[in-house]
Amino acid sequence: MKNLKLSLPTLSVRLYAYLFLAAFSVLSLGACKNKEQPVVNISNIRIINVSPTGATFNAYLNEKKANAAALPFSGATGYLQAEPGTYAVKLTTSTDVQSLLTKTVAISKDIAYSFYVVDRAPNLDGLLIVDDMSMATLDKTFVKFINLSVDAPALDLKIKDGASITTGKAYKASSTFTGMEAKTYTFEVKDATTGVVKATLTDVNLAAGRFYTIVAKGLLTPGNNEQAFGVQAYINQ
Repeated sequence: MKNLKLSLPTLSVRLYAYLFLAAFSVLSLGACKNKEQPVVNISNIRIINVSPTGATFNAYLNEKKANAAALPFSGATGYLQAEPGTYAVKLTTSTDVQSLLTKTVAISKDIAYSFYVVDRAPNLDGLLIVDDMSMATLDKTFVKFINLSVDAPALDLKIKDGASITTGKAYKASSTFTGMEAKTYTFEVKDATTGVVKATLTDVNLAAGRFYTIVAKGLLTPGNNEQAFGVQAYINQ
């Protein structure tokens, strides 16, 4: 079984590997000049529940539980450090070990991923998104947008009274990270066709050197025990 442990990327997953190798080389230079240096393989994956219901889930990677407490709507694990390879992501209810969803995903070394639980029964699904933070700098903040509302039209993310961050994102579509000035923003999520504001995210303080994913989630027309449309910012690092 592959090893898993909780971690939070700081500058980037790749940077951790480089720093570790550099430190190891310095410490072992005198004694191990002729020995091949080890290759550090690190991947990171987290699980976020945006299934628009009142259900809570337990999540497993290759049968190893990934969450300390059951994940409610909008709930997330931290990044889990894992060896590169193929994993079965399994979702169960908080009270039963029977699988509601099992999906196989492949993760590569030095890359961070977010696995989003989307839609609801009988169409419960999982979506794996790469969190590419390789452009990290300490003088900018970085933002990307994902539309995970199953009944929403294509959406735009825009700074209120300012520029667009990304446009025309259909369901399950994600932008890449955009570098921005680090400060407090108010964002609007708009219908890409009509320009009607569907949700507003106010007074979001974006720090320099940090990465954030803004997610549209919930339902524009929720039924009983379903979650209404909204938008939320998640910190990647």
